Amino acid sequence: MTRKRLFIRRLLRDNEEGMTLIEIMTALAILSMVTTILFSFLLMGVSMFKRISAESQIRNQGDALASRIIGELKDAVYVVKTADDRTTQIEYAKRESGGANPYVARFVMKIVDDGVEVTERSPTPSSPKKITMASAYKLDRFSSTISARDDTQTIKLNLVYGTVVPQSSSLPGGEQTYQITTKIPLVRSEGAVK
Repeated sequence: MTRKRLFIRRLLRDNEEGMTLIEIMTALAILSMVTTILFSFLLMGVSMFKRISAESQIRNQGDALASRIIGELKDAVYVVKTADDRTTQIEYAKRESGGANPYVARFVMKIVDDGVEVTERSPTPSSPKKITMASAYKLDRFSSTISARDDTQTIKLNLVYGTVVPQSSSLPGGEQTYQITTKIPLVRSEGAVK
């Protein structure tokens, strides 16, 4: 029987499968540090995604407005010189297809509070056509300009815009206004009016 007791004592002493309290607390401390670091990276990534998405949406609105203005001016053959680069209105002519006889129509493009307004002046005056941004965005009509100062073949467009709500939660500390500046060349067709 003594051999049996010795064997059992050795088995119990050599077979320590449990963990001490210190080991458990150390493992929990390391696990909490790793979890905190991973969670902070996750939150930072979500925040960056929201900010970049909001900025992208704002830039897309500005690009869409600029491309609609360029589309409106694509058939223009002449633009009246403006007094300076800070004007918010231009007058231009473009060929219109009016059946068998194409004619030249005169238009006025003006920057207004919620976008750009295009009005036909001749041959028959028309009601203004609005080119606007989505309701969550606003064009700054005091900073935006449209001019044709250097020559009558190029229109200089400067759009300043932003969100309607100045402190957007999706743009923490971010820039609230954006700007697009471009020069639009006019393509003169044969027999263009001067």
